[in-house]
This record gives sequence, structure tokens and C-alpha cells, in this order.
Amino acid sequence: MKPQGESAYREIVSDFARDRGYITSVVMPKPELESLIDSGIDPEVLRAEILRRIDEVDGIVIGKRELEGKKWREIKYPDFLRDRHAYIIGKSGSGKTNMLRLWMLQDIYYGKGIGVLAPEQELITDDIVNRGRINGQRLRIL
Repeated sequence: MKPQGESAYREIVSDFARDRGYITSVVMPKPELESLIDSGIDPEVLRAEILRRIDEVDGIVIGKRELEGKKWREIKYPDFLRDRHAYIIGKSGSGKTNMLRLWMLQDIYYGKGIGVLAPEQELITDDIVNRGRINGQRLRIL
């Protein structure tokens, strides 16, 4: 393998580790990655395959990002991480409540149940109440 090839692979792996972290190792485990590199896969084909797999991961969309000036890619909070705690911080007015509301609306849209414990009513808006039907059942606010 040429040194140029090795540096190209190193760049791809470090880019994905830095920009997408944990999800990259889930969609392409290290043994598979090493096997593809050893087989001589073209670095750009490898990059495209990792991106394709990341795009297919189920989860809620938390934003979009332009990748290398080409295509906008969704940034997702993967379903396989959602059974863990999430710590959301930000100053007042930065959009924390709106983000949680967006997550809830996506769950409702995809037919998933939601449960909300909120001391203030600002989180439960008319959007949530009106769209809050899961299997024909209206959202119940206690």
C-alpha cells in the first residue's frame, strides 16, 4: 500500500471519529473497516459506504449539516442511544424546549409513544395535543 493511500484512509477514519463519533463505529465496526482497507478499497468508496450506512440509521433528526460542500446530511440522535440519559444544556431562549418539542413530534409522527413530566406547561403546546394520537388514542394530559 502506498503512503498516500494510508494517509487517505487515516484522514477518513479521523474525520468520521471527530465529526460523528460513536455512530461510525456502530455502522462499521473496526474489524470490518480494517478488512476493507486491507482489501484495497478506494478511500472515496469507503467514505461513501460509511455515509450511506449512517444515513440508514434510525433515529430522530436533530439538525442538518453540509458535508464537504456537497450534500446536506441529517444529523440524528440514533434510536439505539435513546434508552440512555441525555443532558441538554443551554442558556434561556437558546431552543432547548423547542428541540424537545421537535423530538416529541417526530416520535408521534412515527407512531412511538411519549411520556412527559414537565412542571411548566410551555412544553406541551397545541401542536403536541392536536397531533398526539397514537393508535387512535388522544394524548392524555394529567
